Amino acid sequence: MVLTDLGMPGLSDWEVCKAVKGISPQVPVGMITGWEMEVEEKEIDENRIDFLISEPFDFSQVLSRVRENLDKRGRGFLS
Repeated sequence: MVLTDLGMPGLSDWEVCKAVKGISPQVPVGMITGWEMEVEEKEIDENRIDFLISEPFDFSQVLSRVRENLDKRGRGFLS
């Protein structure tokens, strides 16, 4: 699984997500964002992002989304 932040300086996270999926499509990719703007569903689909977590968040939200996405792929997590 890859978790990345939409607002990293000097690097397009959209490109990171597409590159990961290009190398290994089965790897879940999640993006964290604190941007005020709404991220459009079209952008999420085009960039092959599996889930989005908006700031502010707590760690239990991150664990829940990670668990959901790994369980979808039959990998189980944190039983």
